[in-house]
Amino acid sequence: MTLAQLLTLVANRLDDTKEPYLWSDEELTSYANQRINEVCEEVPALRDASTASICSIPIIAGTTLYATDPRIIYILEAKLASEALPLSRMTYQELLDSNPTSTSTAAIPRAFMTDYEADRILLDTQPLINDTLSLRVIRYPLVPLDYTLAESMTPELPSRMHERLIPGITSLAYRKADAETEDLKRAKEDLAEWMLNLEWIRQFYLKLHYSPTVAVPHQAFL
Repeated sequence: MTLAQLLTLVANRLDDTKEPYLWSDEELTSYANQRINEVCEEVPALRDASTASICSIPIIAGTTLYATDPRIIYILEAKLASEALPLSRMTYQELLDSNPTSTSTAAIPRAFMTDYEADRILLDTQPLINDTLSLRVIRYPLVPLDYTLAESMTPELPSRMHERLIPGITSLAYRKADAETEDLKRAKEDLAEWMLNLEWIRQFYLKLHYSPTVAVPHQAFL
């Protein structure tokens, strides 16, 4: 559904359909963006391996540290164009424990780290050649919802999840500190419904990525 349709359903639930409105479209859209980001942080709703601005990093010979797009939540895979196999994942502490001088060594990178600095990816060695690092990631929406484009904009989440956002949005709306809008009882009730919807979404993705031959631990979809 479009953002306009979502906002209409939210307004109906809030019983806020006549002027003067108690909540603006701008406020409700902000709440929607908060809940959508929460979904993206909890489950792999938005996987991406093709958006160049997020998934492709030019590699410079001799340079180990690169900025990553802040819309990336988790890097599932990193692969150099010149190599057949993806890089291994390791922590910076593991690198220090195994080879503390590795990042000052010129060699073909074999591993990457994401815990060295926020929104950075570190290669274990200095690349010998210019290259391209291709990422497969879980991310936030490419563009936040914009209430001024409500008629044409659609939440990037799968459509089956759109209506499930509604109690999450209204639970935030009822916390607006105003005599006519604040209702902590209804905020608590809608939050409980939102948590159930979030769990439904989580279970949906666990089932989607479940392999019957492999045990699935908590957050195994990452």
